[in-house]
Amino acid sequence: MLFNLGDSRTTLLTEVADDIDESSFIGYLVSKIAINSNDFYSKYKDFLKDGDKKIAPLLGQEIGVQLHLANILNGNVVTKAIRAYRNSLYNYFKNLSFEDRVEFLEKNGISKNTAHIISTQRGFEKVFSSFDLVPQYTNITFSDGIAGSGKTAAIMRNTIKFLQKYYPDNFTKIWTAHGGDSDTETTFAEGLRKSIGLAEDSSMTFNKKDLMDMITPDRKLTTDASGKVYEFKDIDYKIINGQLVSNWKLKSYSKEELPDIIVVDEA
Repeated sequence: MLFNLGDSRTTLLTEVADDIDESSFIGYLVSKIAINSNDFYSKYKDFLKDGDKKIAPLLGQEIGVQLHLANILNGNVVTKAIRAYRNSLYNYFKNLSFEDRVEFLEKNGISKNTAHIISTQRGFEKVFSSFDLVPQYTNITFSDGIAGSGKTAAIMRNTIKFLQKYYPDNFTKIWTAHGGDSDTETTFAEGLRKSIGLAEDSSMTFNKKDLMDMITPDRKLTTDASGKVYEFKDIDYKIINGQLVSNWKLKSYSKEELPDIIVVDEA
């Protein structure tokens, strides 16, 4: 899911596409606002024909590419649109009676006790002031799906290739990373780079440890008796204006030192 509009989901887009949850549908509609559909489909059709690797025009993968492009190319519009949706939820909920609030929350998977707490005026205001129901991480877009659905070989690859073909001056430096702290993960990252068609001289590869070491000195690791590496310090954060903000110290870089995109697989 590209938009975390709520923690509880009773329905998701199913394998046979007979149902879709509201937040996913809103995300899809917003992508239609953020990029010109006619322009996208015209370019995407030509892109699939001319690509050095033929990719079947599967609808789910096409939508995935469109959603990624909307976030990457016009993220401000996406954020504003989702904020407007969030505000409509706020106004709708605010005007409900206590009983109707409880009923609304229970229908959306919230337990009865929690629904009663949230439905009070104090609880309601605290929830909406503490958590922003919009993408919580600026300039980050997520791709989620079952194994073998084409997230990497089709959606990631086509998104990157599309950007390089039609916006060559804006996306010249792209890094790849793979979740995990071992050297094996670096090898996986190299495989990811090849899978999405990046040239070796234009892309750096990282495992999770090396990438995080570039970001912050505060991430600490330890090794257990079996040799497994894991974190022993949880992410320390605070909430400012509804946004999660890390308390970790962040390293500084010039714009020239950083990539245009970092593709992370199995995060």
